[in-house]
Amino acid sequence: MTTATTREPGVCPVGHDQKSGEPTDRYDPAYEWVERGDKQVLALHSFALGRAFLRVGSGTSQAGFSAEYVGGLVRKPLLYQEGADHRAQRKAIARFFTPRTVSERYRDMITRMSTQLITWSATQPVVALDRLSLRVAMRVVADVIGLTESKIDEMELRLDRFFEAKPSAEGPKIAYAVAQAQTLVQFGSFFLHDVRPVLRARRREPQDDLVSHLLAQGYSSTEVLSEAVMYAAAGMVTTRQFICMAAWHFLERPDLRAAFLAADSPERHRILAEIIRLEPVGTMLLRTAEEEIVVEHDGERIAIPAGTVVEVPIRATNADPRVFGEDSLDLRLDRSCPAGVPRSGLAFGDGHHSCPGEYLALHESEIFLVELLSRDVTLVQEPRIEFNEVARAYHLADFLITVR
Repeated sequence: MTTATTREPGVCPVGHDQKSGEPTDRYDPAYEWVERGDKQVLALHSFALGRAFLRVGSGTSQAGFSAEYVGGLVRKPLLYQEGADHRAQRKAIARFFTPRTVSERYRDMITRMSTQLITWSATQPVVALDRLSLRVAMRVVADVIGLTESKIDEMELRLDRFFEAKPSAEGPKIAYAVAQAQTLVQFGSFFLHDVRPVLRARRREPQDDLVSHLLAQGYSSTEVLSEAVMYAAAGMVTTRQFICMAAWHFLERPDLRAAFLAADSPERHRILAEIIRLEPVGTMLLRTAEEEIVVEHDGERIAIPAGTVVEVPIRATNADPRVFGEDSLDLRLDRSCPAGVPRSGLAFGDGHHSCPGEYLALHESEIFLVELLSRDVTLVQEPRIEFNEVARAYHLADFLITVR
């Protein structure tokens, strides 16, 4: 399902702050046709082109995140929906992610859990930050989805194994087949232990959560399961990794850490947005043009034929020097973005498939990191970086720290 690749921990090109991969070539052409196997794919490297394409309101469909496996579902998960179905579902779930909901429903819970985890960490000789961030992210996602009928620590381990990097189809066939079988077993285990108990409970007594909402719309058990996995991936995997990446930068730069702790909440969010611009967890968005689409760049009209797979490489668009400056690979608190350009670039996507949980992700990251960085924290071991081919995202593992 996924491929693990590693590089030397902490290796970062001199003069650049980016840690999540090889230095982005900021001077790629604005767009180019590239070979991907037996297909010609259009890669949009510029921020303006990438955003213009993502903002096309119709005529495209999801091409990433194993989209080929969801065709048989009557109701596809939100990530794969288009048109009226997608608009209706986005409108219906928006209430779970508003600033007011985050403040009233999640803030105290995230604060309590962060305090408990950091306090416990201070009693241990060494702790893995990637495990701590997983616990926080998992607890928030479980609350949004409604996965409250099983033990959180056991569900955390099940999902962590499900999303871990696995051999790809391009590797040895036996290893790939074994990995696929393991994925099916893990998928079934998640359903039996975590989703099925919730389905039974919510059918008896609905709550204000995603599972209850989906059941009220007539979703089948399989469809609820698919939606739960999607939200777990979007909310747990990405937020967990971003917390670790942000902490890595803070622990290596005392000036950045001090500025973050001294700032108010809006300014902290701006600092976090600059970090995720430089280090987007999801590195690639893929969509298929279902009809001919025309986008414009510097007065040039670019016709994208129907059937074309289009890549928007987020690390490249977010380092576009025409938008973010010649120092776009540096992490700067005083970066000035053009009007209408978010400080996070395209890290949370754009258009009708932009991430609905952006505010919640930044909020839980802020709370946990303030609690952590307010303590005496020492970096014991820099994390190992892996890459998840399905999610097109980096994965930080074995990130060891001490907390006092």
